[in-house]
Amino acid sequence: MDFEKAFDKVPHRCLVSELHSYEINSKIISWITDFLENRLYRVTVNGKFSTWHDVISGIPQGSILGPLLFIIYINDLPDYCNDLHTKIYIYADDTKLCRHIFNTADQDKLQNDILRLNDWANEWQLKLNVDKCCRMTYTESISNLCNTKYYIDNGNMHYELAHTDSVSDLGVRFDSKLSIMDHINDKVNKAYGILGIIKRNFIYLDINFFVLLYKAMVRPYLEYANSVWCPYQKGDIEIIEEVQKSATKLIISLKKLSYVERLKQLQLPTLKYRRLRGDMIEVFRIVHNYYDTEAAVKLNYKFLILSVQHEEICINCRNLCVTIAQENSHFVLEW
Repeated sequence: MDFEKAFDKVPHRCLVSELHSYEINSKIISWITDFLENRLYRVTVNGKFSTWHDVISGIPQGSILGPLLFIIYINDLPDYCNDLHTKIYIYADDTKLCRHIFNTADQDKLQNDILRLNDWANEWQLKLNVDKCCRMTYTESISNLCNTKYYIDNGNMHYELAHTDSVSDLGVRFDSKLSIMDHINDKVNKAYGILGIIKRNFIYLDINFFVLLYKAMVRPYLEYANSVWCPYQKGDIEIIEEVQKSATKLIISLKKLSYVERLKQLQLPTLKYRRLRGDMIEVFRIVHNYYDTEAAVKLNYKFLILSVQHEEICINCRNLCVTIAQENSHFVLEW
């Protein structure tokens, strides 16, 4: 579900009322009210200006306080979808409803939750953008339950939610089989595009300048959220690594060296190694409760004491077996 221009359409009056409902200190509310109000706008067309008008809605973007105010404003949305078997996930203005569908009763309950979410949006004056709202089914087999049509009410009109086979969730693309091939291809193509820009605009690159450009402009495409979509098939691993192989050839003085020698000269690890290291760090943080325990992934693990200095932790997540050396914080990961 996508709210139409969500940050721009939050009514100040409703937001202040929501702050009062949480019994926030009145002085803080007054300060926030001053932050939102006393703003004016006007429109210009062909050099002609309209009269000034008060800004009565919208949260100023680009500020630290803005996103927090929006989260407070939509914080009671999950209470409207209170079915125990329908999960609602919210990140800023991006909202998802999820439910296991076993029969037609489950379909009806999911449809009711969609309508309740729509009622909440209308009540709080945040209109749903029906063109960006869609539905997606994750299943191993096709059945009649997968062809159910869901809709949103808008006045006297019923808008059917479009069906999609892939969706981008916070920058990571999945398809209906939970395959990440589309995501890999998309990010690899973008990385190659940036490499092309670098190649066309820089005739000569020294090592330091190349490393700076590569780390800032190319590698982030290949590593964003890779603990979620980390590839396990050899072909996918090679496709991603090939980007770095091509990038390191942009330095003329290193072009004739092998890939391993080029990495040594540039002091860069392979992308596969960086993903492996990232997974190890992520597991360590989860096991040692570095994340909020209410939001972190729940892992089932057990401790087997091998010696006084070492503990082996077997974790049921990608069949990871992590060995932690307590004395020097050295990690060994086996697949």
